[in-house]
Amino acid sequence: LLTNHIRMETAAGKSWVRLGILLMKIGHSNKAEDIYISVLNQTSDDWEQAAIYNQLGLIKQEQGEFDRAISFCEKSIQIAQKILPK
Repeated sequence: LLTNHIRMETAAGKSWVRLGILLMKIGHSNKAEDIYISVLNQTSDDWEQAAIYNQLGLIKQEQGEFDRAISFCEKSIQIAQKILPK
């Protein structure tokens, strides 16, 4: 039952996204941030980068660092605009 609930709460994307979401939900945003930054440094996939920047923006918003949250979200949007068809 708990496993199904966790699975439903973290249904988005790849395993690193799910892990980060779970960590955020249980109050470990700093650990989630570490994971996202680590993945960001290892990927060249634009979609992954956009998703990571979005998640980092959510973390910074939660932490009250609104300027950094906006910066991360803007990076996510810039990448998405670059790769989406026009």
